[in-house]
Amino acid sequence: MITEQEEKIPQVIEMLFGQKVLKYSIILFTHGDQLKGKSMEQTISENSRLKYLVDQCGGRYQVFNNKDQKNRKQINDLEQKSNTMIKQNRGGHYSNQMFEDAWRFRQEERKRRLVEKERRWREEEEEKKRGRETERGREKADRRREMEGGREKTDRIKETDRRKETERRRETQREREWKSKMASAYYCSAAGAYLGGSVAATVVNEAYNATERRQRQEEERRQQEESEQHLRE
Repeated sequence: MITEQEEKIPQVIEMLFGQKVLKYSIILFTHGDQLKGKSMEQTISENSRLKYLVDQCGGRYQVFNNKDQKNRKQINDLEQKSNTMIKQNRGGHYSNQMFEDAWRFRQEERKRRLVEKERRWREEEEEKKRGRETERGREKADRRREMEGGREKTDRIKETDRRKETERRRETQREREWKSKMASAYYCSAAGAYLGGSVAATVVNEAYNATERRQRQEEERRQQEESEQHLRE
């Protein structure tokens, strides 16, 4: 059974020696004695990973029996397959120039990956920066809304206090007027005793009505204060 790491061997070889290297490669399987009578062709056909590995090298492979080291046939077969491969490549072979080309390609690829990595890093940093600026803008807007809300609340409180003060002054004025009327009623009642009591009765009635109005106004003011207290909460 071929492992996943062994399956990646052709890609590693291509990375080190260039993409053309597999045209000049033959896979050598050792320990052929462990097949126990089973052909290598059958083993390859039954294993998709192994077949893919062999296909990467143009289907070229050779099996060596480690327990039959004196068997010259397997060596001759390997030599014949090597000669056939050279003919298929029109007499060419893997050269130093191919290796140097592969080395330059690796350097350029490495440089490209570094540039790409730096570009992604810059984009990520820019994205983080925009995110921080957005967050700071959001926090600033929240603080501004809180300050504006605080000012509005302060203004409402001041307006409520102003209305209370105005109402208190009015109430004081009404109270003074009421006391003045009560005093007038007292003097008029004395005079009314002499005049038959009609004037005194009129003044007393007016004082009584003023008292009732004052009580109603006081009740309305109290209800308004309770309503404003609920709104503030």
